[in-house]
This record gives sequence, C-alpha cells and structure tokens, in this order.
Amino acid sequence: MRGCVFLESMPSNATLMDENITLPPICISEDTSRFRYTYRGGLRSAIRVARVVSDIVALNHPNVRWTLCSSVWKRFQVYSCLTELGVGLTHEPGFHQFDVRGNAHGLLAAHPLTPLVSLHHIDHIDPIFPNMTTTKALQHLLHATNVDSQRILQQTICYDRRFSRTVSVSWGYAVQLYDKRIPLPDVLPVPETFRQWKWGNVLAGVYTFNTRKFPPHPCHRPTIFFLDSVCLASMASRLFTRNLMKIACFSWIQRGNSKKSEFSPKLDLDYKQAPRRHCCDVFPTKSDKLLDITIRECGEDELIYMHE
Repeated sequence: MRGCVFLESMPSNATLMDENITLPPICISEDTSRFRYTYRGGLRSAIRVARVVSDIVALNHPNVRWTLCSSVWKRFQVYSCLTELGVGLTHEPGFHQFDVRGNAHGLLAAHPLTPLVSLHHIDHIDPIFPNMTTTKALQHLLHATNVDSQRILQQTICYDRRFSRTVSVSWGYAVQLYDKRIPLPDVLPVPETFRQWKWGNVLAGVYTFNTRKFPPHPCHRPTIFFLDSVCLASMASRLFTRNLMKIACFSWIQRGNSKKSEFSPKLDLDYKQAPRRHCCDVFPTKSDKLLDITIRECGEDELIYMHE
C-alpha cells in the first residue's frame, strides 16, 4: 500500500519527518483558489478534497490497481467533481468508515461482512480494548492484523450443543458468549453500544447496517472475551481471548469458562465472488475453564443454524 499525506504547505519540521521511515511521505496539494465553485450549500474545502484524488492519480505509481477513497467523497458531492476531473470511481459497498462516538464495541464485534479498511474518528471513540489507552488498544489489534489482515473483525457464529449456548467470534477482537441459543438473524445485527455522530438530524440514527438495542442490564448481555494473544503456525493461526469484564451473573458462574482458544486457517479473500460467512465448531476440552473453537469454510450446502 502506497500513498502520502497531503498538506497545503510544507511544515517547518519537514526534514525530520522525511527521516522517519514510519511516516508516509508529504505531498503538497495544488492551489485551488482559482477553481470555480458555485454550489451554495457546499464548502470550498470540497474542491481540495477532490483535487487530492486527482493529485494521487497524477503521481502515476507503478503497479497500482486501486486507489481507496472513503464515503466522505459522496457526502461532499465530490463524486461529481472527480468525474469532471476525469477520475473514474468504482463503488464498493462496505468499503467505508462509520462515523460513531463513544463505545464502538458493538460495531467491532458484529462488523459487516466486508474487509476492514479503516477505523474512523479514533479520537471520538473509547479505547477499543478495556484497561488500555487508545494507542495501546490499536497496537493490540494490530498484533492480530499482522497475522491475518483479511480475517480481522470477520464475524463467525456457531452453537455450543453441550450447554445450548451461542458463540459469536469477531476474529482478532473479541468472542461473545450468549448463555442461550439465539437465532442467527437475531445475532447478526450490530448492538448499539455507540452514540450517533450528530444529534438532531433526522437521519442521525440511520446506518448502512442493521442494528439492535444493547441490553441495559449487564446480566442480559453476552459475556465478552477480548483478544489476549495470537500466534501463527504454518498457514493457520491460533488466537486466545480472556474475560476482562468482571461482571458475573449466576448462570455464568455455574459454567466457569474464563478463556477461549480459536484455531483458523489464514484467510485468502476471493474478490471474484460475493463474500460468505465462515462456519465454526465448538469442541469439548478437559478443563471447564477453556472453550476451544475452530473456524473453517462452510461446506457447499452447509447452513449455520441452532441444533436441536
């Protein structure tokens, strides 16, 4: 992946920034002061946003097939500007950021069935892992991303026949354990743990994904096991999660699980066909403190359903 950070002018410490190989290069955006902009309801900053995409294409990097842009281009009607500049866009549903505030757990635990491209407005959401700063939490997520970037946050649902439980896996982030069997259509919608981006707007609570209310009472919520560690062996990974939320209901104390182990092959997405949710199996272990889960591709005609 290549790119650069576009600025209006070169910063005073540009030399020091160029020496830091961990930072992307700096590019100066073209002057747009003479560019006509007659849309009354828009902002002139939209011109510069559009020109940035044109400038990126003009860099003419070799062996580049795609230039990724977020849904912000549509919000500022920038799509039309880019068309006039001769830059073609391909609309890919799901490849965009979600503007939310507060606790983004619900979105991360039930991410839509599309690859994760970016986490947006990090400064407006809580740290994505408990007991960590925002920076440490992101670094923790990157441990899993570096092992299997295409599988990160991919949600898998399976049922524990032994105890009639529902297991929801968000790979690289968390495992949610429901102490009862829940139909698949009721598990997939995103729990609204977050707040809407803008208040008062009639469309503020409307999202591009299905949502469901987050239970206010702790004992009505699933038990959450957050990412602890991940390792790669050959072309498969093993991920360990543990319960960091010390909220215990009576039914949960009886079961006693405190750790989860997940085994999954490295994911290689096929962009020539529509994505399909993977299946998983829950296996019994010698210890009642451990739950072993294996993620795999579903069979050709296999269904994800509650077992009687």
